[in-house]
Amino acid sequence: MSKWKRELHNILTAPPLNEEPMSQHTTLRVGGKAEVLAFPQNYNELADLISLAKRENVPVVIVGQGSNLLVKDGGIEGIVVSLSHLCSHIEFLNTRIKAGSAVLLNTLVWESANRGLKGLEFAAGIPGSLGGAIYMNAGAYGSSIGDFVREVYVADYRGNFYSLTASDFMFSYRWSSFQREEYIILEALLELYEGDSREIVHKVENILAERRNKHPRFPSAGSIFRNPPGKW
Repeated sequence: MSKWKRELHNILTAPPLNEEPMSQHTTLRVGGKAEVLAFPQNYNELADLISLAKRENVPVVIVGQGSNLLVKDGGIEGIVVSLSHLCSHIEFLNTRIKAGSAVLLNTLVWESANRGLKGLEFAAGIPGSLGGAIYMNAGAYGSSIGDFVREVYVADYRGNFYSLTASDFMFSYRWSSFQREEYIILEALLELYEGDSREIVHKVENILAERRNKHPRFPSAGSIFRNPPGKW
């Protein structure tokens, strides 16, 4: 075992997986092996992992829940870091939600709807997680996730952590300023609106029914295209 792999074992609470098939960790259910797949359990482990990789010149790839991700058959060299353990928390603060970047959009939709919070209904049925949705400003039915983001907690690839507010980032159609920054999105604060829980749940159910009627029921990465200008 190489030196950096031994050090990685010492850093992580959960043992990393060697030569792990990424087909087991993507919504498309295809993909070659990750040389090492790591699941940091806290921010200190993540920071130490990043520092190790930088020091040893080991490539790092960050993933959430593996949607909108097509892994080549040849696999991924270096360390694939899954945020699925570290960033899966949700906290409700009146009309605000503090959620980790690996929380599934469908989980956010239903948890919000059942609490009488409206705004995220558009995301029902989208097979993605919050971090990826923020990165690409995911949207449907005339709404986008960026409409609701108030703060974002991130790390850089030197192991530093930052709390960003609305003045620090921008959103437009299927774009966010995170696409030009080397940040790892860890957590976000969303602000929704009060509504009637029964009405919100009914709207979510209708959107899901519409998606089921339109889309085949196969493993999916979700929408992977942009509409042309003026057609969104």
